[in-house]
Amino acid sequence: QQRMPIQTSKKPSIGEITLKANALISQAYISGDPRSVGQAEALIAPYAAIQSPELGLIRANIYQSTHRFDQARSELEKILQQIPHQSDSLFMLANINLVQGRFDTAREQCEQLQDASLLVLKMICVAQVDSMTGKLSASAQTISQLMQLNAGLTDEQQRWLHLIAADLALRLNDAALAKVVFNTMDGQSAPALTARTDWLLAHGQWASVKNMLSHSTDNDSLLLRLIISEKKQHDPLATQHAQLLAQRIAIWRQRGEIAHQREQAQFAYVM
Repeated sequence: QQRMPIQTSKKPSIGEITLKANALISQAYISGDPRSVGQAEALIAPYAAIQSPELGLIRANIYQSTHRFDQARSELEKILQQIPHQSDSLFMLANINLVQGRFDTAREQCEQLQDASLLVLKMICVAQVDSMTGKLSASAQTISQLMQLNAGLTDEQQRWLHLIAADLALRLNDAALAKVVFNTMDGQSAPALTARTDWLLAHGQWASVKNMLSHSTDNDSLLLRLIISEKKQHDPLATQHAQLLAQRIAIWRQRGEIAHQREQAQFAYVM
């Protein structure tokens, strides 16, 4: 009698791992739930010894998402040593340097994007940096023009462009640009809701913010904006929601997390 062969589980390939990890990171970005980033980090942990550019980009993305910028920079520099002018690495490094106030370095990395097919992304990258260095109006004009083009951007790239436009509209108090971008950008992702409600809060539309965010208490950034709108309206729910956010902040501090420092500062200010 022949024995049935023992079934063994097939180890997923690097390609399958990267697809799953990238999907989790995208999910975290859209939902604003950092747990998906933790799942992605756990997924690639067994492959720490493998120094492929694909895994390096995922590690860098995870580090950037959790504000471990030095580790993200290290991963990206390793990739650029293997593949000079690798576009994803340059974009990510430019973003990290922008966040850290290294504007000249960020602009240099935008300028290093040499492929002609990346011209639109290069222009967006440069405009984003220039908006932080005294060229706010010119950057807004560039971004407005690029939004009118059918430039073949991916959904992720379109979201990036729209969020930059929304930020410029808020900083310039440009109602026309705000109308265009909010009529164009997606409606329900966490970053889009944050951008929309920041505009509404800046213009005293407290009730609209509450209506928009009444079911968004799972997201800490959106919960903070809901609390602000409720306090402005003397809504008794503000106290309950403030207690909820205070409990979460206490947990962040116990864990030593640094990814929520902006929310902590804003919360302390409004309370």
